[in-house]
Amino acid sequence: MNELHLFVDNDVMRVTLRGVPDHPGVAAEVFSALGDLGLNVDLVVASGRSDQRADISVAVQDSHRIQVVAALKDLAPRIGAVDTLYDMEVALVGLAGADLAPQPGVAGRVFRAISKKGINIELISTSLSSVLCLINRSWLEYAEEAIREEFGLAR
Repeated sequence: MNELHLFVDNDVMRVTLRGVPDHPGVAAEVFSALGDLGLNVDLVVASGRSDQRADISVAVQDSHRIQVVAALKDLAPRIGAVDTLYDMEVALVGLAGADLAPQPGVAGRVFRAISKKGINIELISTSLSSVLCLINRSWLEYAEEAIREEFGLAR
């Protein structure tokens, strides 16, 4: 695991579009609106509900707050979102590296290490090369410490 790196970003905000109609094209509209502004999305979590609606949460750079809020306030009624929530007291923490893919159980170890510190993970995003957790920003130092300890990563 010598190629694993701690990932930390405390310059993020979470935006959640709640109650979006769950049908083709809605996600395209959301991410096209952000892309048209030249904004990248750091994390995406979409979850369907039983009422034919979905919630879409994204983490974007906090420095783009004004642009993101304006774009999604404009978009939300056009796509039929019930509500839009914003949280600027969040941070991303996790592991990144090419060594993640061939190692089963890495995500579980990250989640367990963070939970042992009493930290609730609010959103999760994984890929072949990263495990990212969105947490309350006030817990970031403890989450970093937990992951460093679990994976033997130097400061």
